[in-house]
Amino acid sequence: MTALPRRQAGLTALYLGVFAAVWFSVPKADPPLRSLLVVGSVGALLAAAVGAVLVARAGRRPAGERDRAADRRYGLVVAAEVAVGLVVGTGAGAVLLAYAVLGLFRARRVA
Repeated sequence: MTALPRRQAGLTALYLGVFAAVWFSVPKADPPLRSLLVVGSVGALLAAAVGAVLVARAGRRPAGERDRAADRRYGLVVAAEVAVGLVVGTGAGAVLLAYAVLGLFRARRVA
């Protein structure tokens, strides 16, 4: 396994720390579990802070040559994901709305 450069390790700690803090902060729980969630959230924020310090100390990496073919391929993949997400999300929303309207219509008709 190869070692990550400091900047990459810092960014990983920063991103995962922020997302873990959000994840630990979302649920409402009873006191025994609540204290564990607070400890997890504080630990995640500490990891994010350490990651931010590593990123700030590492500085910016030198700009390298960009691979235009890889950038184009990446853009096409992202565009396809967004298109599929919009189609599936819109379709699911339409189906749910149709069931809701149909259910309300049937409820009024019976009453």
